Amino acid sequence: MIGGCYSIFHSTMQAWATDIAPEVRGTAAALFVTAAFTGGAIGTGLGALFVQRHQYGLLFLTAAALSLPVVITGAVARARYPGSILPEQVAEVAGS
Repeated sequence: MIGGCYSIFHSTMQAWATDIAPEVRGTAAALFVTAAFTGGAIGTGLGALFVQRHQYGLLFLTAAALSLPVVITGAVARARYPGSILPEQVAEVAGS
């Protein structure tokens, strides 16, 4: 689940981070990368604790539970961004 979230959100969030405030693009990119690598390191370290104890079911349950707020927060934040378009507008843009 976390890998899926990473692969789906990485390019979207990276592009969005640089689009939000173009005047501080370097800072936004640096903060994004710092958060991505720090989160990956923490997740790997915590995941290793579950694996060492052979608690794979709990590992996957925890990963799924942690992925859900990430997906919801990312979707809501992206939808609230002024540059985003509503699902109804997608059809209009595609039809034009």
